[in-house]
Amino acid sequence: MKHQSGITQPNKVKQGDGPGPAKAAPGLFVIKLHHELSAAALRDKLDKELALWYELQSVNVIGCGKLILKDVLPVLVSSFGYSPDTVYRILKAGEGRFWEVYQSPGLPGRWVRLRGLSPVAESLGSSSSLRP
Repeated sequence: MKHQSGITQPNKVKQGDGPGPAKAAPGLFVIKLHHELSAAALRDKLDKELALWYELQSVNVIGCGKLILKDVLPVLVSSFGYSPDTVYRILKAGEGRFWEVYQSPGLPGRWVRLRGLSPVAESLGSSSSLRP
């Protein structure tokens, strides 16, 4: 079920339904990992920030890259096992490299704007040949 903020309920991978992306059903989120990014994040001790970026990407089902923090926080707590304090700490640590947290004029609450794959790869000194 999609929400206005671009967040959906957890999804489960359903395999074998033909070509294209994995189908989703209630249960788990689909997280696409990029090994080169993961290695670069481990090297730079940014693995927690990259893990949260992967998880935020997985709940960003609309694909706009903008999420309402008050809507995404319960999903991160219930589905990925974070405490709210941990989410805020990692958000602060990854600010500018993986996302921006901001207050949008005219819109309620704080928002998270995710940076795309290429900017994140570039900030980690990883290959620009990564594809979304």
